[in-house]
Amino acid sequence: MLIAKNDKIIVKRDEHKTATDGGIILTKKQAAHRGVVVSAGESKLLKDGDRIIFEAFGGNAIQHEGEELYIMEEGFILAVLT
Repeated sequence: MLIAKNDKIIVKRDEHKTATDGGIILTKKQAAHRGVVVSAGESKLLKDGDRIIFEAFGGNAIQHEGEELYIMEEGFILAVLT
């Protein structure tokens, strides 16, 4: 188990779609950068389990227990999905 410290959060990124429902091929750049907060650290705005949209190049990728996770500052979060 990882626990985020200070203003950091840990995010598990959603798998990006490679094509739209209509068959249009998407590049990684065009895919939405969405994920779920695994650990919200000391955040007052986010909580574990929140679904978010974050900046394309936000955070540092790490491998933990076979999963790719991203550690990033709360400032990289663009929106919380409700």
